[in-house]
Amino acid sequence: MPVICKWRISTEAELSVKFYLKKFEGVSARMLAALKQSGFIWVNGASANQGTILQSGDELAVRLPDEKQPVLRDVAIPSLTPVYEDDHLSVWIKPAGLLTLPGRDPEQPALYDSVVKHYASQGWPGAVHAAGRLDRGTSGLQLIAKHRLAKQRLERDGFQRTYQALVTGCLSPEANVIEQPLKPNPNSLIEQMTAPDGKYARTSYRTLKCGKQLTWIEALIATGRTHQIRVHLSHVNHPLINDALYGGPVITDNTPALHAAELVFKHPMTKNTFHFESPAPARFETLWDKVEQQHGST
Repeated sequence: MPVICKWRISTEAELSVKFYLKKFEGVSARMLAALKQSGFIWVNGASANQGTILQSGDELAVRLPDEKQPVLRDVAIPSLTPVYEDDHLSVWIKPAGLLTLPGRDPEQPALYDSVVKHYASQGWPGAVHAAGRLDRGTSGLQLIAKHRLAKQRLERDGFQRTYQALVTGCLSPEANVIEQPLKPNPNSLIEQMTAPDGKYARTSYRTLKCGKQLTWIEALIATGRTHQIRVHLSHVNHPLINDALYGGPVITDNTPALHAAELVFKHPMTKNTFHFESPAPARFETLWDKVEQQHGST
């Protein structure tokens, strides 16, 4: 099923198709080259090319170049369905402990497999591009683009994802901003660390509920660094529950209590704003009760 994108030209200046796509629609040079080889362009229904001059009121339609088809892997595929879907993207709720994309172990299932299976059932051969990939241990809202242009524009325009987390102790102040640069720990394959020469990272949080032994918080990241919330909360001596990598106590298993609870983004094609919410999973309440009851019994 080909992906066809359409735009109504509103600029007064006369522009070439190539200039318009690059300047106003964020089409990369790489995609423009691929479009020249295997794409199709129409202006007001007539065949055109990248040199065609556009005028205000014209309708530009582009069939995007075909992408490599996703492979339905022979793994135990989780039974998941999207909470939203259209021709350009889909939104899913990823369970904790499930990879977003396939990793090194070919037998390890991922959200990718559920997406590909769903595509196959719909007769859709689209690609799977994770926009803002969630870590394996993080549950919640995951945005999947169906083609490269959608992913490019989502990343260009940015999107906001708000998390909920359980951290040790009672945070003070109840709301604050943590700004600490982050970089990979040279002594670890996966661990990140704060460092003056790292990349800028900013996390803001507010307390939703404070107990005797832990705090339920909402966190918003202005940058999307690897393990950002986990490292920042550990840096201020309030690591996440079940996050042994960054000093958090393991209460049930080594799955950090972190959930992507809210997702807001501008649609890459229609420009409409979308807003999705996902309540924290039941394991949050279970962890809260277990830790607080343990404290009450000591």
